Amino acid sequence: MAVRWQPLTCVEELAQFSLLHRSADNLDWEKWLVANDGKPLHTYRHIPFNLDELALDAAARGLGVAMTDLTLAAESIERGALMIPFGKPLKTRGVYVLRLQPAAMAHPAFALIMQWLRDDLCTPNHR
Repeated sequence: MAVRWQPLTCVEELAQFSLLHRSADNLDWEKWLVANDGKPLHTYRHIPFNLDELALDAAARGLGVAMTDLTLAAESIERGALMIPFGKPLKTRGVYVLRLQPAAMAHPAFALIMQWLRDDLCTPNHR
């Protein structure tokens, strides 16, 4: 039987959980804690992951509270597996970059995939 946690209601309750994040990248947690009047980052337990997806999975399993990209978490939030407990999401101005290997342009599907990306990114309802 899965354990169902009550939603966190304030920053003080974070002390009961591990903070989940990318390996060496604690900067987002640090900024969020400052913006929400939290304790200094070093006072919390941490579980680092090398991928945001692993941190999200760990959060969904009740291992802690994840700090990750809202775009990556959106589906899990919509399904109810994750939630934004309190506070405003941190705006980091991070971006995603598509960097192709030189040989990628020779792939038969290259033009089709690039057109799909352009169409999707230019759609008015794009997230």
